[in-house]
Amino acid sequence: MLVLILTSCIKEDLEICLPQPVVIAFSFISSQKCAEDPIIPTDLNRLTVFLFDHNGRFMQQVDTIPTGSSYQVELSLVPAYYQFVAVAGFDNDQLRGAPFVPGVTNIRDAAVSSYLEQRNGSLLSAERVLYLGNDTLTVQPETQGQELSVTLVQQTKTLNVTVDGIANTHYQVALAGNAAQYTFEMEQIYLTGNPLIYIPLQEQDGLFEGKTLINWPLKEEGDYTRLQIIDPTTGRRLVDEIFLELLERVPGIDLACSTGFDIEIVYRINVGLTIYIENWKVYSDGYILI
Repeated sequence: MLVLILTSCIKEDLEICLPQPVVIAFSFISSQKCAEDPIIPTDLNRLTVFLFDHNGRFMQQVDTIPTGSSYQVELSLVPAYYQFVAVAGFDNDQLRGAPFVPGVTNIRDAAVSSYLEQRNGSLLSAERVLYLGNDTLTVQPETQGQELSVTLVQQTKTLNVTVDGIANTHYQVALAGNAAQYTFEMEQIYLTGNPLIYIPLQEQDGLFEGKTLINWPLKEEGDYTRLQIIDPTTGRRLVDEIFLELLERVPGIDLACSTGFDIEIVYRINVGLTIYIENWKVYSDGYILI
């Protein structure tokens, strides 16, 4: 009987074989387009690995906290074909709790919630559809040194906002359609229908300042990410601009490799409203606030 089991394990049904140790090694980078040093794992607050079988059925979720200068996870897996999806949090407000959406059992329907720092209820999370995953591995029976290398790319940038001449009790700065973009199986996937992000503003030396995380890269077609200034009482949009077009008006800006952007919104009665990005004027339509 033992001979038959070993023969079947090697040649026919791998799933009756004994579990084998598999090492998942991770590297973290800010951008695939930038010549940057890798992100140190200790700068991350969380790493979650989702494991699916050859039919795309969800099998296991591993939640970890990176430590040390390099990072890896060791799993014990029965020889078979597996699909892996890994999600890394770069800020305490990006991933909280168990990000895998409850009730989903197949990778084709899977989604991960990426939480942003809004605390007023206007934005709780943005979900990303995983589809067919992005890394696969066939675990072989009685094979030493089986390893899968996974590279994770940071998917957010910081937006710093300063408002001069407009009280945050009358108008609020918002981002609309900040859809997350991810690549799985060489296909770009976008989230649609995500809620409006209001940027929280606090008074500082007579100005109002705030910051938020934005999903990156921005969409280049369809439902664009829009920068808006809104009257929260009436819902009237004083400004509604395609954010990417504003960024592209800044001379010499490195959109791919910048870690964030500084935006200043200035209103003067005799001039109107002006928007500056990285100290360059990108928008002026002479709006008079009423």
